Amino acid sequence: LYVKTLLYELVHLRQWVMGSLQLRYGKMCYCKEPVEKYDYFFQPHEIEAREQEETLYEQYMEEVCGVRIHNSIIKTISRHLL
Repeated sequence: LYVKTLLYELVHLRQWVMGSLQLRYGKMCYCKEPVEKYDYFFQPHEIEAREQEETLYEQYMEEVCGVRIHNSIIKTISRHLL
C-alpha cells in the first residue's frame, strides 16, 4: 500500500516538473485548465495519477518483486484494503 501511495505522489511530482500541473493566478491548473470546477475525484490530474499508479505498480511488482499481477486483481485487492 505504501509503494502505491508513493507511486501516486510521484506521478504528481512528474506533472509539476513537466509543467502539466501548475498554479496559475493562484489556481491549480492541469494543462492550463483550472481544476476547481471538478470534484476532487474527477479532477484530470487526479485521474491521471490513479491510472499511472496502477500501471507503475504492476511494473514495480514484476521488475522488483518478480510477481506478475493483472490490473483487475490489483483493483480488487485495493478495494478490499481501503
